[in-house]
Amino acid sequence: MKCPFCSEDVAENAIKCRHCGSVIDKVKFNKVNNEISDVARAAELEEVGLSDYYKTSFEKIDKNNGEFTVVFNWAAFVFSGFWYLYKGMWGKGAVMFALVLLFGGLPAPLFWIYAGIAGTYDYYLLRVKGKQMW
Repeated sequence: MKCPFCSEDVAENAIKCRHCGSVIDKVKFNKVNNEISDVARAAELEEVGLSDYYKTSFEKIDKNNGEFTVVFNWAAFVFSGFWYLYKGMWGKGAVMFALVLLFGGLPAPLFWIYAGIAGTYDYYLLRVKGKQMW
């Protein structure tokens, strides 16, 4: 078989051309690439030392390509700002506490709801993407 890009001889079941590096069979390439990334992702989660709850939650977020996914977190809902500080999200926790103090506690229920809905995703951003703030 010949590579359609450089016309060099390649194996019949080739996924990429060994001469020019072009992808010959995109379906096979994507399948192999996804399998490798799934294995690497599982290994990364093991190294990070997450509980099973967060591993499962992070896998749900990963299946959505790392985009926001609602995974309700009761601990984050109940403890909101304290939970953020405990999990190492100092910036977000500080913003929550500052706004609650500034407005006399009025925004606290909004932060409870926000933390319950987005807390796990915020923790994902910190642990996987390394992002402290929004």
